[in-house]
Amino acid sequence: MGEGVRRERVATVYLGRRGGGNLYSLNLARELEKYFDQLCLLSSFIENKEDWQGFRKIHFVNTYRDLREYLVSLVFRGAIKEIKGKILEAGSSIVFFPMAHLWSASIVVALKKANPEIKVVTTLHDPVFHLGEGNLWLWWLQYRLIKNSDGLVILSDVYRDTLVRRYRFKSEKILTLPHGPFHDFRFKKKAIREFEKKGPEEFLIGFVGRIRPYKGLKVLLEAFSSLQTVNPHLRLLIAGDGDLTAQEKRLLDRLPSGKVLFVNRWLTDEEIAYFVDLSDVIVAPYTGGTQSGVVAIAFAMDKPVIVSDSGGLPEQVGYGKYGLITKAGDVHSLSAAIMRLYEDEDLRRTLVRNAREYIEHSINWGSLAQKLADFLVSV
Repeated sequence: MGEGVRRERVATVYLGRRGGGNLYSLNLARELEKYFDQLCLLSSFIENKEDWQGFRKIHFVNTYRDLREYLVSLVFRGAIKEIKGKILEAGSSIVFFPMAHLWSASIVVALKKANPEIKVVTTLHDPVFHLGEGNLWLWWLQYRLIKNSDGLVILSDVYRDTLVRRYRFKSEKILTLPHGPFHDFRFKKKAIREFEKKGPEEFLIGFVGRIRPYKGLKVLLEAFSSLQTVNPHLRLLIAGDGDLTAQEKRLLDRLPSGKVLFVNRWLTDEEIAYFVDLSDVIVAPYTGGTQSGVVAIAFAMDKPVIVSDSGGLPEQVGYGKYGLITKAGDVHSLSAAIMRLYEDEDLRRTLVRNAREYIEHSINWGSLAQKLADFLVSV
């Protein structure tokens, strides 16, 4: 990158409070700091506020914490005006959203009215809403944001044609930037060890992260139910916040309690690190997934993964080079993949080695940020 890029003023706006989007945005912002005169605009309620303190230009904004505060913000719009004012005051020519927020569309529209020359680039983690998570209001906000963005970043190329067709967005204005590894989790302090393996022969199947309808937990529970009766060494870990469906509850209740650890709450970063580290394999049997932050964590922590063939997941695991791929919703396919990894230690090592080389040489945050920086100045 030349000096011309370094003189560009970029505003990176991340208004989330917790979760994987936080670390994703932090890792990219750290690297973008090398290329741009960057202003970071963040929620004052962000959970890892101390990790962001090293940036040269940073401003925290009071965002909403619940539905009532969100509705109030739509009426008074004080924080939205504050964000617009800070961006204009900084003289930013590019605004980058590493993750969309419910305020993003309003911010962009306000900025464009004040300065039509400002370029906006938005990362769409979910170009297509997950099953059970979209509604008319969210669809309208995303439509409005996309239509007012000058460039889009997607994590899986499989969604490029959908964006071009549905929103008439130019393909050359879309950058495919794979999800980087969450090395941060290697250095998190250990959580309280509430669960231990019974011995080296035990094989723990890990399902870690938010519990949502599209995550395919029902498929995993059915697969584990069939496997645990024939293999006493298998155990199942389910850790994350969210509600189980009635069918998932029935399947879970039928399993022997000693075979399953079920931790149903919001997990801290330390707890996620602990549960991924404890697992022998991380499973993402999604029925409607785009990509998985937990897979990115598993790569960084040298854990083999199994994903379904839904959305961008096959792309994320190199179409089988960095993880096994099963047919979405297919219990037999998932059962076979679990047993294959259980029985083949060499395969587990090969997948981990391939994934390690991939994250070190192809999707490290430095190389991702360089591609992003080139894209930001070209839109």
